Amino acid sequence: MWEKILSKKYDEIDIKIINILNKDGRTNDQRIADMLGMSKTSVRMRRIKLQNSGAIKIIGLLVLQNLDLNYADILIKFYPTSNKEEIENFIEKCKNDEYIYEITRYVGSYDLLLRFFDEDFYSLKNHFYEIVKNEKIIQESLMIPIMLSDKAWGNIIEFKRNK
Repeated sequence: MWEKILSKKYDEIDIKIINILNKDGRTNDQRIADMLGMSKTSVRMRRIKLQNSGAIKIIGLLVLQNLDLNYADILIKFYPTSNKEEIENFIEKCKNDEYIYEITRYVGSYDLLLRFFDEDFYSLKNHFYEIVKNEKIIQESLMIPIMLSDKAWGNIIEFKRNK
């Protein structure tokens, strides 16, 4: 699937590197080189180029459900009269909120998604109200608690019930 979509911008080797790192971001350059039959230096140069272009970012993701944390999505619709500066200020405030770990802009029924987490649903609900209260640019908001994530960022997430 990635090959078809990315082939207009990246060659076959870059796409293979992207696929390998998407499956396991900890895969080192030597291991990738061995898998692709290339030199470690060539892989490193390509990986750095992909990182510098912003095509890939190697990060560690917390599997919130396996940490027994509760998380939810907040869908936000701004008033049509809200100006761009007010919206950007709100988004900047959300970027600095340590409980919000994803911010996605939408076109359609809602304008923004905030995915956030907390230790329990009571705290999550309180945090939700803290985010949206006193925000005159928000016309509507909807909190959707998440029960389970099966796949994220193209990877299957194994649910490990803590005992």
